Amino acid sequence: MIESKVIALFNRRYSQVRDMMDIFLFQDTFVPDSHRRLHAKFKKIGISATRIVDRIGKLEDNRSVHVRTIDGIIEDQLDAHVAANIKSAGGGAMIFGTVMPLVKRILKVTKT
Repeated sequence: MIESKVIALFNRRYSQVRDMMDIFLFQDTFVPDSHRRLHAKFKKIGISATRIVDRIGKLEDNRSVHVRTIDGIIEDQLDAHVAANIKSAGGGAMIFGTVMPLVKRILKVTKT
């Protein structure tokens, strides 16, 4: 499931920030060969390394928009207790700040 969320992050025309939330929540389910598996899946669907780097750049360029959207998801879709815990840990900014480096590390992207 986690790998499909990473693919969705790069394969959708418009970002669904819920994918970032899911990557954050289930990040411990990546496996040691997720890098290889993801790149094989990207190749199969025609997503190049250049497109991945470009997409990461666009996501990072629009950080504030994504953080606000994640904050909305936290408020609207999570249990009040869970939402309070995530907010106290930094909310959308913390999630975005965790997910982007994680995705770059898993995909072995060194520049954007």
